[in-house]
Amino acid sequence: MTSVEFCDGFSAIAQDFDGFILDLWGVIHNGVAPLPGAVDCMRELRRSGKPVTLLSNAPRRVHSTVAKLRELGIEDDLYDHILTSGEEAWLSMKNRTDVWYSKLGKVAFHIGQGGADKDSDMREDLMNTEFTENLAEADFVLLTGTTDSAHQISDYARDLSQAAARQLPMICANPDLVVIRGESREICAGTLAEHYESLGGEVRYHGKPYESVYRTCCEMMDLPFSPKVVGVGDSLRTDVHGAKNAGLTSVFIAGGIYAEPMGIKAGEQPSPEAFATVAKNYEHQPDYVMPMFAL
Repeated sequence: MTSVEFCDGFSAIAQDFDGFILDLWGVIHNGVAPLPGAVDCMRELRRSGKPVTLLSNAPRRVHSTVAKLRELGIEDDLYDHILTSGEEAWLSMKNRTDVWYSKLGKVAFHIGQGGADKDSDMREDLMNTEFTENLAEADFVLLTGTTDSAHQISDYARDLSQAAARQLPMICANPDLVVIRGESREICAGTLAEHYESLGGEVRYHGKPYESVYRTCCEMMDLPFSPKVVGVGDSLRTDVHGAKNAGLTSVFIAGGIYAEPMGIKAGEQPSPEAFATVAKNYEHQPDYVMPMFAL
């Protein structure tokens, strides 16, 4: 394992970087409220004059994510830019300039909260796409997540099996496997997409850890890919892997989705041994480990 530095707070390293790419869930909020110290830390970064970009694997558009942040008390002046995996997926569906997207048919079957619910903005203004409730009519699948927070893979097994049998391509707008909402653990679209691949299905992912979103974030901040840009997140699989694979510095927030496997509570710093036990299963290691995103 490469050398990992354990720090108690972000103020110990913030001055060393030119720009910051921050995860949302598990770093800034838990879906219910801002996490302790996160807003103050964002405010201090903004005072430094260095650009702050929020990068989320939220399977919805940027404008919806901004509205949710405002509801949680995270105001627009705390960051410079924001990008979501949902926004990238939506733009790809809308523009279809990518070869893979150009070959998609017109009719989509949506797995996720559509209608008047939170993922409905992924269906907006797509003149080249129609949505159907009948899987037999679909040309491809748009996956944004579960339709109920208590659902598991078994609730979607029939649809996924039928889609795989028809060899329907799938767009996954959130590669995350799980999320902590309040104190509850829920599966995300990535869990269903992995199952779909195990059935032989083809999946096109958007978001972290894929390089395209990091490149877009650096372009927004007018900064080159370099270790002088730091990515902060609570997932070794997406946040740490994505930042390191893009050549950025990585900060791992231990109090997120890996807190339980490391035997700690939110806000606690894991021992190097507890961290190593979990991190050994991943290709990339972070440069820094912190208990939370706070000064």
